[in-house]
Formats: sequence, structure tokens, C-alpha cells
Amino acid sequence: MREHHTVDTALIKRADFGPNEVLSALAEVPQFRPSANKIRQCRSDIGALGNSLPADPKATVARLDALVAEHDTAWATLSADNIPPSVVSFIRAAANEGAALTTCTDEVRAWLESRNLLNAFRIRLR
Repeated sequence: MREHHTVDTALIKRADFGPNEVLSALAEVPQFRPSANKIRQCRSDIGALGNSLPADPKATVARLDALVAEHDTAWATLSADNIPPSVVSFIRAAANEGAALTTCTDEVRAWLESRNLLNAFRIRLR
């Protein structure tokens, strides 16, 4: 039972990706859909790891680390043609640790607004 608890704790610490609102918003933009789907698949696979007692906890933790790395890489390489770099940077930051309010420039706001994505983002205090 202790090993299961250890794996659960590892899952929680390594797979705290926050809410899915930004990811859902990105999936609405055709250029971002492949990346959003990859990220969703990683999250789903990570969630599945915690659904049962692992036969080999060390292998499960290794698999978890690999999935988290894939997830992080998918976010880091998120890009799309015809989308301003400032928008891509803002979305990456918002989806990870949070974007500074100063990065929500007029260009970013206009792009989000033109795609009805403004409500997908929230301002929170640190």
C-alpha cells in the first residue's frame, strides 16, 4: 500500500497542469489543434497511470516522467503559422506558470478577441 501512495504522490507533484480552459480554447484554433491534441493525450495517459496499483512503481514513475517531458515539450514547441509570436508566447506562459499582465498586449488581446477566446483566460494573483 505504501508504494501505491508513493506513486500517487508522484503523480500529483509531476502532473499538476492546472485547469484545461486554455487548452480547450487552443483546440478551437485549427493551427493549434494538433498540439492541443498531443497535450490532451499526455494528460490522459498521465491520469490513467493513477487509476490502478502499478505492478512496477519505479517503471510507472519513469513512464510518468517521460509523459510529463512530452507534455512540456508539446507546450514549449507550440507554434502556428500566421499567428503572431507575441500571441504564442502569451498562450504558452498562460498555460504554464501564468502570463504577466504586461504580456497581454493590444496585439494579443485583439487576436484573442477576434477568435472569441478572451473568456478562456483569467487573471489571478500570485
